[in-house]
Amino acid sequence: VLYRLPADRPQGDLWSELRGQFTDFYKWELRIKLPGGCPPSLAANFAARTHSMGKCQEAWLEGATVLYDHGLYVQTSLENKNETSHCYLRLSILQSKQEDDCAIHARKIYQDAVQFIEQERRQRLPGLLYNVVWVCPECLSGNGER
Repeated sequence: VLYRLPADRPQGDLWSELRGQFTDFYKWELRIKLPGGCPPSLAANFAARTHSMGKCQEAWLEGATVLYDHGLYVQTSLENKNETSHCYLRLSILQSKQEDDCAIHARKIYQDAVQFIEQERRQRLPGLLYNVVWVCPECLSGNGER
């Protein structure tokens, strides 16, 4: 099914539209930095895993926006794929503050993402170098750097 997805992110900014639906929301971001670059199919498999765990809102070859249970929106994508030294997989979560147990659900999603990357390293990509960084999006400047 991956071959049917568009290679590039769809036009428009669904993520901003989703943020606009909430007056008060939590937003978290996890970055899995890949200092050696992203191996072929890792980003697609990462996005497919996210895609399979909820209701798809949009999808492309190296990313997806998905609605999970408990009103969580999750977006994954490969960022800076043309810059090997700054390449990373991004997993962002957006949820209304009116929902209960937001942090518990977000932590579970992040744990699953890290377990997936570690499983890929052990089974399919020995030697994969990665570094997991939790980012508070409110702390980021407009260019995405701290």
